[in-house]
Amino acid sequence: MPETDNIFADPNRILALAEDLLKFTTTLHKDAEEIETALNNLGRTWRDADFEKFRHLCKRLKESLAEVAEDVRHREPELREDAETLIRYHNLQLS
Repeated sequence: MPETDNIFADPNRILALAEDLLKFTTTLHKDAEEIETALNNLGRTWRDADFEKFRHLCKRLKESLAEVAEDVRHREPELREDAETLIRYHNLQLS
């Protein structure tokens, strides 16, 4: 069994991860909107069965990305809370 005495969680790195996750979800949303706009523009010239298949795949991808973004948005506050708990714990240890 591994020793746990040397495990150290850096609350600043956890907070940075939470911030990075928020940036990631913003980028995901922006990119999904850009893809949808491009797809709509493409639909003006490409009108066959393959386009409808492509549109369907893009819709499924956008839905999947939205699910990932939603999950990340739920995790971000948990990470911040964990980091704050670690900071309080470290401060108690230093007292």
